[in-house]
Amino acid sequence: MEIGSQIGMLYSNLRYHKIMEFGRNTYSLANTVRQILRWVTDSLVTGTESSSLERPLGDGAEMTGDYNFRTGKMDCGTDPAGWYEDDL
Repeated sequence: MEIGSQIGMLYSNLRYHKIMEFGRNTYSLANTVRQILRWVTDSLVTGTESSSLERPLGDGAEMTGDYNFRTGKMDCGTDPAGWYEDDL
């Protein structure tokens, strides 16, 4: 083998590895961007959901008293079957 063909093979091999490294880096970057976008969209979706402890306004529930976890409403705190904060 002459020196010119050896240099050509070495250059070709080096170029192949650089292309493969570029492909791996591009895939890694795309995967990272995908994960960030998924996190952002999940945060936006879950940020708009209401908590199970929140109750809609105007449902006739009392605005004062103790929160009854069994019924999900505020009451005077005397329900014998009710679950109140002190019980937790």
